Amino acid sequence: MDDGEMCSYEEALEFLLINYPELTIQIDYALDHKSTPVSIHDAKLMVKEAKDLMLDDGLDVMECFIIHRLHDKIMSGLYSIYNVEDAKVFEICKAFNRRDLSLELPRACKHLDIPVPASIVELASLDGRRTPQEKMQCLCSCYDLIYAELKMALIETFEDDAHWIPCLNNVDVVPVIIKVIIAAKPKHLYSNLVFIQGFLLGHQSTTAEFILQQFELAYNHLKCYTLGKQGAAMVTNELDQRQFHEMVTNTAEMNSNTVNGFKMRRIAELINQSHKQGDQII
Repeated sequence: MDDGEMCSYEEALEFLLINYPELTIQIDYALDHKSTPVSIHDAKLMVKEAKDLMLDDGLDVMECFIIHRLHDKIMSGLYSIYNVEDAKVFEICKAFNRRDLSLELPRACKHLDIPVPASIVELASLDGRRTPQEKMQCLCSCYDLIYAELKMALIETFEDDAHWIPCLNNVDVVPVIIKVIIAAKPKHLYSNLVFIQGFLLGHQSTTAEFILQQFELAYNHLKCYTLGKQGAAMVTNELDQRQFHEMVTNTAEMNSNTVNGFKMRRIAELINQSHKQGDQII
């Protein structure tokens, strides 16, 4: 399975109904009557059994169809198993957002402390993606948007001396991923990471594996915080000074009538819309 060749559920269903109508109807009936929850192991077994009944190269199409249909039942089990992990990071993100806090990068790379609204909106839709390929594509798109914004910020900062434009590396990007997670407030971040790993581990590109690792690293940093009596997030473990930094307030900018204030409020609306779409599906 190549995560670079992702088909949509609609494309998979059309292919199967044309080429395997009876098999598709039988499988669809079996999926409807599958009890909840469904483990990743059971889902992969169903995919294997269905693939054994196919005669051509439509194997990934069948997998897309089955996992898409089983998504809610699989995630139901993961939410139950990883409820503590999901809830902790979600509450930490909400605590930071209630205090209108944002992640500040160190002075050495202050030019990288930029708004990344597109990546925030993208990550907020993670719960609503239904296949491991779609969820992985969400993380990849989020990472690419962050990287592009940071690269553009470097070019604009050093435009008078292009020979001295510094290179971006993971140390620069991970703090911004953490910032995006805090702003997007994904409700089931860890469950989604487990879902992706369960189906795509060893079956995705090196680039996708690298990006998944960066989100896992960001999650591991966030879970080191705990909620205090006042709802504040307090660090409990000593983290790398260059990767995780002080939170600063921006309430005045958010509520202002400036262009930037309007943009920030619009971003918040888009994030809420993404969360509502995910709630309707899950």
